[in-house]
Amino acid sequence: MSRASEGPARSVALIAPLAVIAGLIAAVLCYHPEPARPVVALTVASGKDAGVAGSGAPPCGNDDLAAVAESQDQAMGDAIAYLRVMNTTDGACSVPSGPPELTVVRGDEDQHLRVVPGNRQTGVSSVPDGETIVLAPFRSVTAAVEWKAGQQADAEEKTSITLAFGEVSALPVHVGANAAADGLLATDPGMDVIVSGFSQAALGPLRGGDASGAAEDVDPALDEPCMLAKDDSDDKDDAGGAPADATLTLRNVGLHPCIPPALVTLDEAGSGGAVDDGSLLSTASVYGRDHALAVGGRVSYRAASKDRPNWFLRHYGSWRPESVARLSIVE
Repeated sequence: MSRASEGPARSVALIAPLAVIAGLIAAVLCYHPEPARPVVALTVASGKDAGVAGSGAPPCGNDDLAAVAESQDQAMGDAIAYLRVMNTTDGACSVPSGPPELTVVRGDEDQHLRVVPGNRQTGVSSVPDGETIVLAPFRSVTAAVEWKAGQQADAEEKTSITLAFGEVSALPVHVGANAAADGLLATDPGMDVIVSGFSQAALGPLRGGDASGAAEDVDPALDEPCMLAKDDSDDKDDAGGAPADATLTLRNVGLHPCIPPALVTLDEAGSGGAVDDGSLLSTASVYGRDHALAVGGRVSYRAASKDRPNWFLRHYGSWRPESVARLSIVE
């Protein structure tokens, strides 16, 4: 080798080890443990018919319940809506079966509507007055309210509706599925409204509900966790048909459209710890704020495909595992 070529060769010989050392240092500094899968707890009601008339549960209070008006309809001056009251907690409580008191304030004025107990072929099978209805977690009771469309009422004026029954007072009623603020209880001041007693406790809406599953509604309530129940029927899922390989089907029994989790697990073993990827169930549907699960809609889950990339990307890349909802079933 000539002296002219000895210089570059010697430089390479010196640089190569330094490059290897620098690479090892970078590998050590850039290495990170495989990211843990985020886990959130989600309570799900069993599909069993747990709501029965009887006693043994404490009275429901305002903090236990939420209410909506659903399935509003009007024809020939007669109007009807269904007031659904839901136990949003994970413990049972009870409500009286009789018709609730109803207060309607339009603008800033109490309309002083007179509640007349009645039930004119509304489809609500009321529990006999004087009995107690036990509301297991996520169960609802429904009362029908009928009124005459008013001549003086401004249907577009801001209206607030509250219910009172048992130990519950001034429970706000929000606009729910298949209902609209315009025209809801838009009758003239001092008029009669016919209100049925509460139905037997049930999961989800008594009437209506979208079994097809998809809703385009974007509602502030979508920021809250879904209120779901196991659905053991052979009805339909979010795609319109029950897939043969479905491992778990859940139904939205809440009061609003919601965004169900993409990944769930029934693995109770390591509660509070890491989730075994082999226990994961996923849904084929993609939900978001512009494509929510409708009230009464169903979503099906099946064994999830592995979403872990290779070792290098897990420890040196920006890959992050998707969060999973660990389901806790309550009766």
